[in-house]
Amino acid sequence: MIVYHILKKKMPYQDLGPTYLDRLDEERAKRQAIRRLDVLGYEVALTPKEVSA
Repeated sequence: MIVYHILKKKMPYQDLGPTYLDRLDEERAKRQAIRRLDVLGYEVALTPKEVSA
């Protein structure tokens, strides 16, 4: 599939990076991580980080 787009656009391949899908849907990535930790026997409570300026 990727080959088709590379040839069609005549552009070099550019890797989107290992976190591309996580950035697309952060809520889904968060739910999956929590579910995985739950299956492993952990109780998870998320608290947002403070943003330092």
